[in-house]
Amino acid sequence: DVLTDKESGAALRMVRIEKNIKQEAMAKLMNISRYKLSRIETGKAAISLPMLIAFCEAIGISVVDIINILEKI
Repeated sequence: DVLTDKESGAALRMVRIEKNIKQEAMAKLMNISRYKLSRIETGKAAISLPMLIAFCEAIGISVVDIINILEKI
């Protein structure tokens, strides 16, 4: 597991919302349930590296960019 804290999950949620992608649509793009995505965004579940890559591909940013965003929080 890569990320597990509330701040990281909240940052992922913020990026998703900025890209105007609904949680249900993002979950489908990541091939996970909306429930799992909700748990990731609230810090109740970790996001694995493959899921992080799927997240980045879905919103059109690089993994490096998302890691830079997460390091700032």
